[in-house]
Amino acid sequence: MNRALNLLLVEENDVDGKIIKVALSKAGIQGNLFTVRSGWECLRFLRKQDDYASAPSPDVIIVDLNFLREGTAQLDDLKAYTDTAGIPVIVLADEYVEKKILAPYLSGTLRSLRLQSGIDDFISSIRKVIFDLLPDIVGSHAD
Repeated sequence: MNRALNLLLVEENDVDGKIIKVALSKAGIQGNLFTVRSGWECLRFLRKQDDYASAPSPDVIIVDLNFLREGTAQLDDLKAYTDTAGIPVIVLADEYVEKKILAPYLSGTLRSLRLQSGIDDFISSIRKVIFDLLPDIVGSHAD
């Protein structure tokens, strides 16, 4: 790894947040994990507002879209806000959400992963996606 990643996790559920944290660790993804509990809190973090005035810019944003009340509105905001438009976003979603809701968003730096695929598959998938999206930071390939 060339340097530590700054990862921003948008997750309302503490248990899922812990699973994601463990999966990142087991995938060999090291860095600073910042967790916010809503899409609106995510935008305050990214805009360095309120309690987040000294927050670092994340290298990647991981969003659990299954449980966020704001749904795709948050993705629209991320794409519209010019300071965050280039930040890769990994969306955690079930198959229904992925096919019916995310399809128009999945391109460029937006990727989708399924938590329900099993922890070993999830660990492998998140490692591959992060290495693909951020080769200059984590290295050019996933070993």
